[in-house]
Amino acid sequence: MPELYCQKARNRSVIVAMNEEMSPESRYQHTTGTSENLVTGGLAGLAAALVGAGTWAAVTYFTNYQIGFMAIGVGYLVGVTMRKYGNGQSNAFGVLAAVLAVLGCVLGNLLSACAFGADSLHVPLMAVLGKMTPSVALSVLQDGFSPIDALFYFLAVSAAYRNSRAVE
Repeated sequence: MPELYCQKARNRSVIVAMNEEMSPESRYQHTTGTSENLVTGGLAGLAAALVGAGTWAAVTYFTNYQIGFMAIGVGYLVGVTMRKYGNGQSNAFGVLAAVLAVLGCVLGNLLSACAFGADSLHVPLMAVLGKMTPSVALSVLQDGFSPIDALFYFLAVSAAYRNSRAVE
């Protein structure tokens, strides 16, 4: 008879029977009925990072204050989205989620700087974004970076990594 044990899957405990020779991936597919899809999870995570960046920029612009905790929200959003759409359990999901979370945070900072610049120049935001070059973007990000940003980026990475995998 196969060994019975309790495993947490999709935030609920289930009793599963496993043969000892089953790989962890097979066990995961057996318990959840789905397989990993890094591409789908990555695309969904990218969309979440873009939504998070837009939200970060809007909150920063309308409050006239950069709220560092928004980084944690971006990381959490990316991680949960990747978990939902990628069904992943491997570390690759965590690493990709972490990279996308940092991308979302950096893009949020850049978009908010562009919004403030457009406001001060009395031009539409799209006019500023249309003239953006990689060297200008890098300069804007360097000028606006502070050591506390590194802390919040780290917290975003942690939130994304921890929430990106379906089974830990």
